Amino acid sequence: MSQAHEWIDLLRKRTRTEGVVPHSDAFMLDVLSKAQRMVNARKQYVLVEEVFNTSPYQIVYDLRTTFPNVIDIVRIEKSEVRLIHLASWRQLWLMSSWWFRQTGTTARVWSKIGRTHFIIWPGVATAYSVNVLYSKLCNKLEENVTALEVDDDEMYEVLRVAEMVMSVRSGNYSALKYIGGGEGEKANDKA
Repeated sequence: MSQAHEWIDLLRKRTRTEGVVPHSDAFMLDVLSKAQRMVNARKQYVLVEEVFNTSPYQIVYDLRTTFPNVIDIVRIEKSEVRLIHLASWRQLWLMSSWWFRQTGTTARVWSKIGRTHFIIWPGVATAYSVNVLYSKLCNKLEENVTALEVDDDEMYEVLRVAEMVMSVRSGNYSALKYIGGGEGEKANDKA
């Protein structure tokens, strides 16, 4: 993994605008840090697996107190068996209108309730452990020697987001059409 100062230098070269006061390293570090978080939230590059101990009969768990740096849960496994992920917790109601009171011998399904809670269903009489794989919130970059958490291959997406923010901040809106470089963007310019 590369250091933040390498990407700040590259960002400075790519966003240099004639007649505009250059941005400070602290501002560019903050933009790069937030861009890294945004890209990781969307693409889930930085993943962490933790063991979570459930409580007897409990179905709903607080996501933020259980995993403070979580962005999104990728999967939950119980003893090497992957639990079924429901896109919406409302699907549990389709299985049974009394889903929140049902108990079983083993958990089969998991789902999220908004951004703050998750469900492991059905409730089980004994506590057990599950492995939770989730994408984590990247650490804030504090100084120029901080190592970035996103791999170098994915850092170019982070750099594109940071470059877009820096161009808007500089008032260089014409540079935005070159960011990304896709054929669809060129076709839209002709229309």
